[in-house]
Amino acid sequence: MVNDRPIAAYGVGFSESTKQFVESFSGSYWEHHLELIGSVPKDSLTHDHVSLARYTLAHAEEHLFSLIFAYLQAPHCPDLWLYRYKTEDLIALTSRVESGGNIQSRFKLAPPTWEKFVRILWPSLDEIRAPSPSGQS
Repeated sequence: MVNDRPIAAYGVGFSESTKQFVESFSGSYWEHHLELIGSVPKDSLTHDHVSLARYTLAHAEEHLFSLIFAYLQAPHCPDLWLYRYKTEDLIALTSRVESGGNIQSRFKLAPPTWEKFVRILWPSLDEIRAPSPSGQS
């Protein structure tokens, strides 16, 4: 599924190509952008530098949400989900999470919440909570 659109996929080497996609995933693109943005002293920033930072942030946000929904809707072929999604799909899916609507997934998401997504995507992530002002956790 991509949002509510069913997608049929088949082929030889399908699992291997998905495995290769996941294993080759790299954050170097984002590191490069951070280096570019951070290479200019704050007192020397121009409109172009600020625009680059804003465009990079918007692109990173779309990238993050597309990866989250690709895994939730197509855990065995997230690369194909990424090829087929549209910006409107991300808007619809995030809106459904916010409103508690239904999202087609192999995972139990009824109702879908960001907390459930974190537990599915990072099951070994330890929950760290800041102490409350009264000293109780």
